[in-house]
Amino acid sequence: MLGTQMITNNSSNNVDSQNWYTAAEVAQHLGIKEQTVTDYCRDGRFKKKARKQGPRMRWHILGSEIIRLRNEWGLDG
Repeated sequence: MLGTQMITNNSSNNVDSQNWYTAAEVAQHLGIKEQTVTDYCRDGRFKKKARKQGPRMRWHILGSEIIRLRNEWGLDG
């Protein structure tokens, strides 16, 4: 099972592009609701870089997707 890393602020410098993050962590980092992240996972907006894992089968998203969305949305600058 892959671990997750807590996000402590909104800087993409603290996001490891190869680490997996929970939907709650991604929501906090992007400034959106956790349900929105879950919807994005279901509809494929994370370009197949999201998957269900862990004993409760919760969504986890690759850090590179956080960085990509922050760049697309102009949140890093």
